[in-house]
Amino acid sequence: MVYIDPTWAAANPGQQVDWDVGLNNTSGAYLSDNGFTMCTTTAGGGGFYVNLNQFGGCNSSPEELTTAGWYTLKQVFQSVGVRSL
Repeated sequence: MVYIDPTWAAANPGQQVDWDVGLNNTSGAYLSDNGFTMCTTTAGGGGFYVNLNQFGGCNSSPEELTTAGWYTLKQVFQSVGVRSL
């Protein structure tokens, strides 16, 4: 869980918070990184742009949190390939 404070975000534009998950394949070898990047903004009176991406970086986003409170970031992982035995 993360606490969002739009007042702090408006006073500190351009700050970045990353939450990252590294993924391995079924053999244990590195596969990719996926994560959330939250960037402070003064837009709309202050808040955080939220992006789901592989490489981080602050970008404007249609997903903007502008209400103070606790938020849960959730990623769902699932197999994209099924192997028959």
